Amino acid sequence: MKKILGLVGVLMVLALGTNAFAAAFTAGNIVIYRVGDGTQPLTNIGNSVFLDEYTQAGTWVQAIMMPTNWYGANAPLITDGGGFAQGLITRSIDGRFIVLTGFGATLGQFTNFSLFSSFASNEAPRVVGLVDGLGNINTETTQTNVLAEEEIRSAASTDGTNLWFSGGGTGIKATTRGSMLATQVEKVVTNIRQIEIYSNQLYFTASTGIRNTTNFALPTTTNALVAILPGTATNGTAPFGFAFFNLGGGASNDTLYVAEGSVTYSGEGPGAVLKYSLIGGTTWVNTGSIGAGGATGLAGFNDNAGVHLFITSGGTATPNASGTLYPFVDTTGFNGNVATNAGGS
Repeated sequence: MKKILGLVGVLMVLALGTNAFAAAFTAGNIVIYRVGDGTQPLTNIGNSVFLDEYTQAGTWVQAIMMPTNWYGANAPLITDGGGFAQGLITRSIDGRFIVLTGFGATLGQFTNFSLFSSFASNEAPRVVGLVDGLGNINTETTQTNVLAEEEIRSAASTDGTNLWFSGGGTGIKATTRGSMLATQVEKVVTNIRQIEIYSNQLYFTASTGIRNTTNFALPTTTNALVAILPGTATNGTAPFGFAFFNLGGGASNDTLYVAEGSVTYSGEGPGAVLKYSLIGGTTWVNTGSIGAGGATGLAGFNDNAGVHLFITSGGTATPNASGTLYPFVDTTGFNGNVATNAGGS
């Protein structure tokens, strides 16, 4: 079985590392983080990871397999097939790299106990991987001093050199490409899922809502203060992937879409994408939702036709969960109720 966990849009980027088997990505296509090769049982011993490229119409283009063995300084990058909230990939701010995470272990080498034991960071380093627009892979960023008893869930980067990553229990760390060490830069909120960079600030989702750093734009040495986005916190929130857009023409982003696990649509089970609009420059107000059962990963872009969203499901703790890709176009604009959207699909 396959499990689809996350996705990100791709632009053409510069070269990094080597990968003799991958072709260049095509600008405008989407890329999905896939767990398993279709025949592997999805287990907590470890599964291979692929980046699948699709056209916006959903036509498969290619799959780039992450390494499953060490090659010089490049680590293997596998993941836990029964893991929760892993595989939420991002694109670097300069558009050059896809940023993804996993474990530096070979297939079948580590049991669930060693992956999540107090010795796990040494036995199975947590890896931040980079893949450029030509399909070249770099997995030299192998973290051995952090996340000893937790999964690594997502990472973000400005330029493929400066990196921030999150886990399931100890907040956000900062590091640089090729480093084995990291610095704690956020520890107020611990159970973090997706991490992204917008307007030179870190934004992230956790089980209690979506937040951003406030006193440091992109912290690298000191723990940052964080604040929940006003209006986005409700009882029982379970946000995962998210995306900001500027639809009102002002100086900053004013529209937010969040994959939310706590909302249930009839016939689809838990999962939706909530739309928020920034009203008065101070408060995020919910302006409708999109039914998408199991919604976890989220990416998109905006053009004259509206906001094009690509939503994935499958990021659950259930082994052998298959994934779904939902495309959707929101034509309602700033502060428009997406629930009344005539252009969605």
